[in-house]
Amino acid sequence: MKNFSTMYKKIGSVRNCLWSLLAVLFLTCGINNAMALGTCSFPATAGKITINKEMTAAAELPVGATISSYSSSQQYTLANYCTGDYMQNNFINGIFPAIDGFTRESGVAGVGLRVTVNNSLVYRYSTSQVINGDGSTPIYVQMVRVDFIKTGDITPGPVTSGQLLNIRMEDSSGARDAFTIDIGNVIVKQPSCYITGNSAIPVTMGTAKREDFKGVNSTLTPVNVQIPLQCSAYTAVNISFDATSTHGNGIIDLAKGSVEGVGIQLKLNDKVVEFDKKTLVAQTTQQGRFNIPLTAAYIQTEEVITTGTANAVANFTVTYE
Repeated sequence: MKNFSTMYKKIGSVRNCLWSLLAVLFLTCGINNAMALGTCSFPATAGKITINKEMTAAAELPVGATISSYSSSQQYTLANYCTGDYMQNNFINGIFPAIDGFTRESGVAGVGLRVTVNNSLVYRYSTSQVINGDGSTPIYVQMVRVDFIKTGDITPGPVTSGQLLNIRMEDSSGARDAFTIDIGNVIVKQPSCYITGNSAIPVTMGTAKREDFKGVNSTLTPVNVQIPLQCSAYTAVNISFDATSTHGNGIIDLAKGSVEGVGIQLKLNDKVVEFDKKTLVAQTTQQGRFNIPLTAAYIQTEEVITTGTANAVANFTVTYE
């Protein structure tokens, strides 16, 4: 009886192991069936958006405010249809490091990026989801928006260029790129200019003789007018002038009691100034000093020139954007 009992226990032990092995095989088989993907039909080319833009970040914007946005409502087809399960994977490129759950660094200090696809913010990490297709319905991206968010003190400059978002579709044949958002040439500007020194700028024209002029509209050697500014990078500098001008052509009338037959002509970038008109001077490429290239010259306005003092006043307004 002792030997029979021992044999029985061994047989029972084998039976228990057999049941355990069958259970493992059953579970493994169930997992494989759940991961089996169906088939999709894809368009010939993947959809792509490339963002190129310039934006101005006003200094008074609070942290968290939207500086600017790019949006598109064009429909991009990810797949013509999918039969059975398929996977849609959203990848945010690592060249745009995460700041928080939905915000990425842009490469410009103080500016972050947020991506919205089909009215849903894209999480900072890659996301994947298994979706069941009915075999007839197109799968597409309809609404895309990229928001540029103020995250702190801004240092103007270019946003990192490269692929921002990649949507990949995966069926039984493998994975493929279906849609991408690329950052092209995107510049963040923070306008700022101020005059270094006194805003009342005296210009010494020097002494002239009547015989130095050669007739009406003849001019003497121009004098450089220095309007020294301190500007941020990527700032568009504009200027406009206000002055009494009987003759036009950039000529300022001299003050009453001054000589007659002469005026002072202003030129900007070697072109005569148009009064009461905002004119673009230039766009700065770096932060620092910036001089407006302005000149003033005596110009003969009448056949007869009297002698005496020659004083004139012009007001100017510098704007930036």
